[in-house]
Amino acid sequence: MEVSQENWEQDVDQKAFAITSMRNKPLLVMYYPNEHGMILDLDVRDIYDEFRRRQWHTNRMVNELDVLLHTYGGNPNAAYRIGQVIRDFAKKVNFLGPLSCV
Repeated sequence: MEVSQENWEQDVDQKAFAITSMRNKPLLVMYYPNEHGMILDLDVRDIYDEFRRRQWHTNRMVNELDVLLHTYGGNPNAAYRIGQVIRDFAKKVNFLGPLSCV
């Protein structure tokens, strides 16, 4: 049975809120819902923009960040660049891989 996009987005939002409440840390969700959803170069800019939206900077880093990662793969260069962006904005990072993280 296929779940509608609206339903899975609500489900992810609810789970993200629960994780954030339980762990009491900011959470970056990198959720690619099916085998066609993969990490791409465009994601690097999106993540950078999200950190800047939160007013994080290299001189004003978040102390600890959780990253919820659910993916079926993608561009390894983009994944490396995302890792570099995350390291630039967070002093400590915890990666959470709930189901698929290839």
